[in-house]
Amino acid sequence: MQKSKHHLYIEVLAKRILPDDMEASAIQQEFHRLEAGFAGEMKLKQALSDYYFKTDHHIFYNFECMNDNGFSHQIDAILMTPDFIVIFEVKLLSGVLFYKSAQHEFYRIYNEKRENFRNPLDQVYRHQLFLEQCLRKWQITIPVYFAVVIANQQAILDESLEKFPIFHISGVPNFK
Repeated sequence: MQKSKHHLYIEVLAKRILPDDMEASAIQQEFHRLEAGFAGEMKLKQALSDYYFKTDHHIFYNFECMNDNGFSHQIDAILMTPDFIVIFEVKLLSGVLFYKSAQHEFYRIYNEKRENFRNPLDQVYRHQLFLEQCLRKWQITIPVYFAVVIANQQAILDESLEKFPIFHISGVPNFK
């Protein structure tokens, strides 16, 4: 598994930037966020490699490409089988995770502090739409599903997430 181009760029930048540079803190935060994401992706890879699939399959990790409008898609993992495709977005979050669906607001409470995050459900849905568009162009008809995988078993998923394809990494083999 390889780190994304953005991750490699930030990693080099974080090593070279001087501590008194006014962007140093933001770059270090981005680097730590990317490192946590990569650690979560490695956990997913380990979980999937330990799983026996009943059909032929292939898994692509850290798939990066551009859409027709020049916007990038960095997909953590794509599971392809003859019957379906699943896109996985991995998050290594801690605390209690919540979702307000009407507002598309994803947040956590950790150490009594509330923190909003980019909504991973919207993020992975965007990847699903992109992949479905590509498949239509190629005249391939196959269902594309998505799921958000929480790689930190200590995280607590609030009941506000029950109706959505978001679960702990241990649930990956049971995803339908």
